[in-house]
Amino acid sequence: MISTIRNSLFVSILQGKSSKKNQGVLFFSTISIAVILIIISAIKFNTPNFMLRESVSSLGIQSENPEGYFFFRIAFICSGLLFIPHFIYIYRILHPIAYHTSRSALVISIISCISIIGVGVFPENNPIPHYTNAIIAFIGFTTVFSCYLYILIKKIIQKDTWPKPWQILILYIVFYGALLGFLFVFFLFGLYFYQRIIFLNFSLPLWEWILVMGIFYWIIGSFLIIPNQEEKN
Repeated sequence: MISTIRNSLFVSILQGKSSKKNQGVLFFSTISIAVILIIISAIKFNTPNFMLRESVSSLGIQSENPEGYFFFRIAFICSGLLFIPHFIYIYRILHPIAYHTSRSALVISIISCISIIGVGVFPENNPIPHYTNAIIAFIGFTTVFSCYLYILIKKIIQKDTWPKPWQILILYIVFYGALLGFLFVFFLFGLYFYQRIIFLNFSLPLWEWILVMGIFYWIIGSFLIIPNQEEKN
């Protein structure tokens, strides 16, 4: 009997149908595991100031990080897999506001999560599948977050009880700041790589790390702004 209840609860969490408290157990466990594994991988990388010199994916290359690459890959595989219930949970809450937009966002978010798994499976020294998955995940999450911005603004216009304007501001200013900063530095890198033009000193790996942290920030923030009493459909 107890086993059946536990199985039922676990299934409901995976389907995004459980309470926020129960969803939070899986969600924050996923975040904690991913962060701990990435920190372990970084500690074992043994390169000073690696965030200024090395891309995020460098931690997953066995030849460059022989003692820590496995932790990095597991972190991305687990994150991609276990973030799927989180996006299903958000979809079930927001789809009554904008059904088609939220449905599209759900599909894209699942594809993006699968691509995150691909980033973990295929290291950076296997460039075609690695960068293909990384680009899909990057574009996908940007699209998803923008779709949800539209839905959240729509909720404010309809004078729903949540979110508050300041919550949207805090949620998106960090992510879009990281995104625009990365794109600007990527543009500068392109000028240097193709034309040998240098306008400013820049660190593309650092901004890649900032962008990844911005994505994690949005994922965490999107969960936190949902009220505990919110009824899911």
